[in-house]
Amino acid sequence: MQIRFVLASLLGSYGVSVYLAYLFENDWGYFFKPLTLSGVVHAWSVAILIGVLVILINYGAQKSN
Repeated sequence: MQIRFVLASLLGSYGVSVYLAYLFENDWGYFFKPLTLSGVVHAWSVAILIGVLVILINYGAQKSN
């Protein structure tokens, strides 16, 4: 139950973030050319997802002991 709620919340937050990134996408100039707003959103979401999964796995391991 708790894992589904956390993952659903992350998925909803990711969807809103991607929508807003595409809505406000602009040119960051030559210096930041490989870095776009949508790329930052995707990288940040993956980093948060990895952290949440590690915490949930650790919580499940502690709960089983």
